[in-house]
Amino acid sequence: MKKAVFLYLFLLVLLITCSKIENEWTNDSRILSSYDSDGKLISIIEQDWKDEEWLNREKLNYTYDKNDKEIETLTLYWFEGEWKNDKLDKTEYDSANKIFSKIEFGWRYDRWIEVFKRVYSYDDKLKRRVISHFRNMDNEWVETTKSFRYYDDFGNEIESWSQSRKSYYAEQGELHYTDGLEDVRSKWVNKIDSAGNIIENQYQYVKEGNFKIIARTKFDFNSENQIISQLKQERDNDTLVNVNKTEISYNNFGKEEEVLSSWGNGDWAKSNRHTFIYDENGLLTEMAYNVWENNDWQNSFRTIYKYDKDSNEMERLVQEYKK
Repeated sequence: MKKAVFLYLFLLVLLITCSKIENEWTNDSRILSSYDSDGKLISIIEQDWKDEEWLNREKLNYTYDKNDKEIETLTLYWFEGEWKNDKLDKTEYDSANKIFSKIEFGWRYDRWIEVFKRVYSYDDKLKRRVISHFRNMDNEWVETTKSFRYYDDFGNEIESWSQSRKSYYAEQGELHYTDGLEDVRSKWVNKIDSAGNIIENQYQYVKEGNFKIIARTKFDFNSENQIISQLKQERDNDTLVNVNKTEISYNNFGKEEEVLSSWGNGDWAKSNRHTFIYDENGLLTEMAYNVWENNDWQNSFRTIYKYDKDSNEMERLVQEYKK
């Protein structure tokens, strides 16, 4: 009898212990940030948790000009115990400190090779920005796309679209670009209220010769101009139908909770949520992601933030909840 009781208690303790082990937060990934003496971000290291240790994945190094404008971003990857060059992004500014160009280089054959380039142009009143996208083809920059952005008097983007350059494939399968741009087939349109808030974001597509709303997101704001809800809808035949909605609440420091609900069978059903925790200085210390299962919120992921004495983010740790 004593042996049976002892065995029962042993199995019970083992079950409880295993439950505690299984239902716990486990490391997934993290981001480590470094800053210079002026508080400018100079590097980011991304790591993954594997076999009970942190393994390097990617590193970003940032360089700035005398006006504290970012001019270079170097991306490296971890391979066989050391950092290897991957790509380099360079940014140039005009005399008014507006972005003039961005060039992406790839590391090939032990040297940097130009791959992509974007050139920015503006009108005098900054109500239009045009981005010309280029691709390096046989050591020559070939324009492939133009992007157009339009703004109101307060700098709010009200409309945008992109146009690809006309092209064709040669018999050998090579892509060739010609003069002229393809017709505009789709665009994004924002509606702005008197406070400068985007109250509706529309994706429009040409159907039967006219632009029609294919999808849209509508935003509601409180008296503090904070988003308290957003409703996403998509076109089904001739009707815009609900897809999902997000409801947001706030505390004295910022967002407190975001709840996403999905539309189905004529009603809203909870799907997932984010909750936010701050310290006494108003710094975000934890963001948790939960899913709605069995009529309750279940743990899924959480992100823990750590800061230095100057309130610069030093570490961003992502953990997964193991059941």
